[in-house]
Amino acid sequence: MPGAVKLSDEFLEAARSEAKLMKRSMAGQVEYWATLGQMIEASGVMSFEQVRATLEGKGSVHTLSANEDALYLELLANELESMDGSDEELLQELQEGGHPIAGEDEEGKLVVKSTAPSDHTGA
Repeated sequence: MPGAVKLSDEFLEAARSEAKLMKRSMAGQVEYWATLGQMIEASGVMSFEQVRATLEGKGSVHTLSANEDALYLELLANELESMDGSDEELLQELQEGGHPIAGEDEEGKLVVKSTAPSDHTGA
């Protein structure tokens, strides 16, 4: 039985973008995300506390179980695939953190730009 659900504009835009990329309808994308969440909760792979800590950016990938590690790598791969290099703020943040940035040169060849880490000590 179909029903109406109110979702934020931000969430809808993310779902619209992902649906287009994954060749799904918007409803199909939202259902897919809901199913993933439902499966994670039901699987016992990650406890609610672990999911919450992960979403808050806390914890370490070095303490993940084999199942958690597989899920983490899948989600990380999906996130990396969605990055197209157009987020200038993110690129600047990564460069300031000393992270290498990969991209293409004028000939379409892969290049990696390494930067020296910024001094975050305040000294």
